[in-house]
Amino acid sequence: MASHIAVLSRSGGLSDSVLQTAYVTLAGGWAAAWGHCDDRVILERTERRLLAVVADATSPTYGGYFMPLGMDIGLAALQGELRAHDHVCSMPCLVGALGAAHRVMCDLERAIEAEREKMTGLEDALLRSARAGGRAAEPFGFHGDRLVHTGASVSACLFAGTKMHVAQIGSCRVYRRRGRRGEPLLRDHTLNTQLSAAGQEPDPAHQSVVTRILGFPAHVEPEFATFDVEPGDAFFLCSDGVWVGHPALVERALAASTPQGMVGLITAELKQPLRDDAAVIAVGA
Repeated sequence: MASHIAVLSRSGGLSDSVLQTAYVTLAGGWAAAWGHCDDRVILERTERRLLAVVADATSPTYGGYFMPLGMDIGLAALQGELRAHDHVCSMPCLVGALGAAHRVMCDLERAIEAEREKMTGLEDALLRSARAGGRAAEPFGFHGDRLVHTGASVSACLFAGTKMHVAQIGSCRVYRRRGRRGEPLLRDHTLNTQLSAAGQEPDPAHQSVVTRILGFPAHVEPEFATFDVEPGDAFFLCSDGVWVGHPALVERALAASTPQGMVGLITAELKQPLRDDAAVIAVGA
């Protein structure tokens, strides 16, 4: 298991409400066993804002191993767009950043499809897809026949002033603890959550199925919302490797008094072997 914890204290012109942040990434699930953790975190602060992102490479499948290339390209575009408009730090900036990420990820998907169409004499569809993915990945330093993830689940929080702008699509979650109550701020886009909302029984066989995905034209409908940040609030971002497999652990983390306490609990208790890779960020006000 690889772990890293960072703590940032208030400084400069960042929001007077956002006092401290901490994050941890934990690798050790299926993807990491093949050499690539397919979860990502971004924690980036400027004088005007704090950006916190948790992402998980995602495709419209029931699992399998893919190289998370599309997610990395998309997150780079998201960061670049926000840095270019750092003087604004508003919800339209976050919407634009998700749009930029989506476009470059769709470009990768089209490049893979174009490579796939060039191939003849291959009846094995999986091998054809792997070779197409590998060719599309060559400009990024990857070689060989590799299946490539072009989509991702993303939860992004942009803290500016006393506001937090949230964008969410896919299987990651953002929780807020206010007082003694912790709750997800936006609903994740998984099939089981959708079934539960409709009053139906979730099916463990569907736990990896995501109904909205960044980077797939037919599946992109991010949700956006703005929330006030009040003194004492705490925010907890995590991938589905945390909240799906360890819901009781999430409840305990939300009850911790500090962001460091939240991620410290995760680090101490989320042990190998993990069913999935896991990533969390905690932000306290």
